[in-house]
Amino acid sequence: MPTFAILRTKKLKGVAGVAWASRHNFRERITKNADPEKTPTNTVLVGPRGTDGIVADWKKQAATVTRKIRRDAVTAVEYVVTASEDFFHARSTVDGDRYLRDALAWIEKRHGKERVLSAVIHRDEHTPHLHVMVVPIRKKTNKKGELVTALEAKHWFHGRDQLQAMQDDFHETVGAPHSLTRGVRGSKATHTEIKAWYGALTESGGVEKEKSAVVVHPIDPRTLAELHSACKHKKIPLDEDWRKMLIAFTKADYGIEDPTSADVQEVFGFLERAASARLTSLPSQAPKPQGMAVKKGQDQIR
Repeated sequence: MPTFAILRTKKLKGVAGVAWASRHNFRERITKNADPEKTPTNTVLVGPRGTDGIVADWKKQAATVTRKIRRDAVTAVEYVVTASEDFFHARSTVDGDRYLRDALAWIEKRHGKERVLSAVIHRDEHTPHLHVMVVPIRKKTNKKGELVTALEAKHWFHGRDQLQAMQDDFHETVGAPHSLTRGVRGSKATHTEIKAWYGALTESGGVEKEKSAVVVHPIDPRTLAELHSACKHKKIPLDEDWRKMLIAFTKADYGIEDPTSADVQEVFGFLERAASARLTSLPSQAPKPQGMAVKKGQDQIR
């Protein structure tokens, strides 16, 4: 049975999106499909070892952008690289890591080594995999002929043809040298839950996802838009960090890695209660999901 190279990408929006992904990567929030006893075997290849450091580094990179950053801009892109389960079972940890490190080198060449915020190998889940977070910054010439630095994810991730070309290049450069097969070209596979994603890829013969993860909200689009506006314009009395996170969560196209996790469901629960109340009679403060810490009487995202 062939073994497949697997590459997935996910767009992150806002500082809250960067922090949310980082807390997963560093196990600063509960990850249901991870084995805590194996978590010490995870390896940080690039970047700080905590979310605070990642956010600080992102802000430093954002400060170099000379073109105005749009409010809805993609602030970072996360790559997830793995392979069919049998690939890792048939190899030593060193050989498996060599494939993941080659994948990191490919990403560094694609974006520039200086744009990689973080790279972490997870060995505490069912199949070893690599998370790489990059800031999609590039230099370009504007209409006035001026050289500017822009945050522009669409330069790398614009349209299905470009995404398929990315998969082709990844397979040729990284997968094939490790005797891995490319997934089914033109797949329409969609992302659901991260732990189900790995199994689905193995069972389907390496069908890889070619779109960013998009969460299906349990709230109708019209009410979701009203909640988004209420959070954005501070009509709901919330701690500032919570308000920013809810702004991101109420965007209909916001990508969430694990929409079934306990902390995400807690946020959805609050939004559903807010929707039922029709934005009236809301609690003075949102509930505190797992992964949050209390400091000075307010919820502070870590």
